[in-house]
Amino acid sequence: MNKKQCEEFLEAVLNIGKLMIQFGAEISRVEDAFLRICKAYNISKVEIHAITTLIVSTIKTEEGIISTQSVRVGRTSNNLGALEALNALSRNICNTTPKIEEIPKMTNKAIASVKMSYYNCIGYVISAGAFAVFFGGSWLDGIVSAIVGGIVYLMDKFFKVEDDSKLIWTMIMSFIAGSISILLVKLGIGHNIDKVIIGVAMLFIPSLALINGVKDMFYRNIISGLFRVIEAVLVGATIATGFGLAIATWGGIL
Repeated sequence: MNKKQCEEFLEAVLNIGKLMIQFGAEISRVEDAFLRICKAYNISKVEIHAITTLIVSTIKTEEGIISTQSVRVGRTSNNLGALEALNALSRNICNTTPKIEEIPKMTNKAIASVKMSYYNCIGYVISAGAFAVFFGGSWLDGIVSAIVGGIVYLMDKFFKVEDDSKLIWTMIMSFIAGSISILLVKLGIGHNIDKVIIGVAMLFIPSLALINGVKDMFYRNIISGLFRVIEAVLVGATIATGFGLAIATWGGIL
């Protein structure tokens, strides 16, 4: 492996780590995948430090070539389908050790295979409706919550306000979802505004981010863990603010 190949290899593997963090992977899993890929390519020495906003790594090849690079991680979300594809990609790279120039192509192909399809819409609808009924609502409340869940999916898919700010996006979506829920109940479709709102709100709760943050702290990744826990708390606050504004604005259960 010459100097150019070493730089290209490190850039390609860092990109995989960056994508894994962006889609919600724990820091320990990202570092483990990075180390395994480097081992498959007989990298003699690997140093990596990753947090939720940055990855820095230095590698040394058997020929004595040293390369150091860093990559900035942008906004994060939770996408288990994309994580599954990236984990499968990492295992495939370790097993087959493809040419270095093929790794970026394989990464793009893996991500392109995971898109927000209308199967996700079914998940939104069933989840919102089921939670509304689970927390004591009637079947009509479940239907209203399911309808709003479908609307949330469509807004999430087509408007992409999240690209600007996750917190602002969450507040806007919560307000709109709460407003539609109140309107539908007032039109007589549902019975309990609070149960409908609970069902819809469950779609926004960042439970996976909170759990991953706690897991990161248990693995001694304190900075990343605290970052995710604080972010989850802030998202929870914006969810409450958005639905609270909808209730205060349209009367709701007040």
